[in-house]
Amino acid sequence: MDFFRDVALSLDEVFSFEKSRVVFAVSGVVFLAAYLVSSGVFIPSLLEFNPTAEAARVLLVVLVALLSALLVAMLYYQNSKFKAVKGKAGLAGSILGFFTTACPYCTPLVLSWVGLGGSLYFIADYGVHIGVASVLLLLFSIVMVSKNICNKACVPKGG
Repeated sequence: MDFFRDVALSLDEVFSFEKSRVVFAVSGVVFLAAYLVSSGVFIPSLLEFNPTAEAARVLLVVLVALLSALLVAMLYYQNSKFKAVKGKAGLAGSILGFFTTACPYCTPLVLSWVGLGGSLYFIADYGVHIGVASVLLLLFSIVMVSKNICNKACVPKGG
């Protein structure tokens, strides 16, 4: 598969740029904190992790946060080097990630903040589905950005 090569080469290219590594680290911490709180994995008022959070859902939330940070670092690199940013699917995936939940009966915190927590309670049943959709959108965007970076900058090592 050619896109695996593109992703590997573009990640090598992106992480060879020191500022991209910093952007990945900082955005990773920010996204992880935001997603852990918004999905109900971490309860800030009690300063503890949610005991009802399911491991698979927590893993999905962490994966969305890391993929979002990776996409931000790639977009930063792309904008810094080529002055072109594309990644609408990834933006949709990152936003969709805020609607994932870590426990089977928790509503997404973002909905509660805007007063829709009770009226959209049914969305908690689809937290895993929303998380998977978010991961797929992020992966699609990462592949597309990788292809764009490779078209402009990637040179395979050793050949």
